[in-house]
Order: sequence, then C-alpha cells, then structure tokens
Amino acid sequence: MSERTNRKYNLQIFGPHMTIGDYDMPTIQATTPPAGKMLPFNFAKTHVSSDKVVHFFVDDYQFNRLWERPERYLSLLSKFEATLTPDFSLYVDMPAALKIYNIYRSRLLGQFWQQNGIKVIPTVSWAEEESFEYCFDGLPHEATLAVSTVGIGRNADARRTYQMGLDEMIKRLSPQHLIVYGPSIGAKYPPELDIISHENEITKRLHSLGGRK
Repeated sequence: MSERTNRKYNLQIFGPHMTIGDYDMPTIQATTPPAGKMLPFNFAKTHVSSDKVVHFFVDDYQFNRLWERPERYLSLLSKFEATLTPDFSLYVDMPAALKIYNIYRSRLLGQFWQQNGIKVIPTVSWAEEESFEYCFDGLPHEATLAVSTVGIGRNADARRTYQMGLDEMIKRLSPQHLIVYGPSIGAKYPPELDIISHENEITKRLHSLGGRK
C-alpha cells in the first residue's frame, strides 16, 4: 500500500498525518537506539535527569491522558533522550476494533511526537495470530523497535504467543536493534539481532524493598 496523507480523520491537534495499509495506520520513521536507561511515564514529571528513555509499560490509566491532551505533554517528553510509543493494551479477548484502535493511537502519538522533534522508538505489541494483519502496519523496517516481556513469563500460552509474534515481526520488519523491557522468558532471538535488555524497574524496586525487611 502506498503512503499517503490522511485527510479523512484530520484531528485538530494532530493535523494531517501520513498513513499506510488497509487500516490507515500512521507511520513512524526509523531512528538509532537510545543509550539511556528506561523511565516509566508515571515518574517522568518529577524526574530531574534528562538522560532517560520514557516508556509506557505500565497500566493504561497512567497514560491515557496523552491521547486526550497530546499537546500538553510535548515539553515534558522533549526533555528526555527518547520516548517509546505508548503500549496501549492488546488482549486476545478484546474486540478486534478496540485492538486496532489502540494500535492506531500508539502510532499516531509516535508520529505526532516525531513531527515535534522528539526521538521516538516504536513499541511493538500483538495479540492472537489474526492481529498480525494490522499490528505491524506503520512500523519502520531495519530500525530500532521495542517490546515488553512483563507479565508473560509464568504463562505458557503467553510465551508461545510472544514467540509467534516476535518471529512474525522479525520476518516482516527485519529490525536491527530490539529493546526488550522485562525479564528473560526464554524467547529465541536471531543471533544477528542486537538485543538491548532493560530490567523492569518497578519489579526491581519491589524486590529491593522486600530485601530490606
């Protein structure tokens, strides 16, 4: 599908935006991997250091306000080294329309941030195999991408779904660098893919607090 300017859904804040595919997913441009450590969005407002990468691997209610008032958070996100696109939830039992909508929101916010000078790393997520029809649309090829393994490790079905989606993503997008946020779950990555691992800081803090008791 050819890239084009979408004027059918011209949001007042976002303005005209480039889309691709049957689902009109906004496109995000490729960028190099950031060097900073990960910072959850819900700590960004009070964080004083700017050498961090903001992520959204937290509950959706923590960052839904970004969609409701995207212009309000441009200055906040601009002070950090980079920002991952929001990880709006995708559950297998969600209606397909809601899954498509959540991916659309993530892509559109990412494009909006790029257009305003923020370094953006696309977050990739998927649900069941049917979601592969749309969940990779708008993502750059041979680029830096991000995924999360949080909440997957103890569930065999979730691990299989993760591996299946991972394999499909690599086949379609050929990423050069993959940021993996969360614990190791025994996933198989191709040896030529540069894996950049980041521990789940929330879990790390909880373990640290527990160790002091």
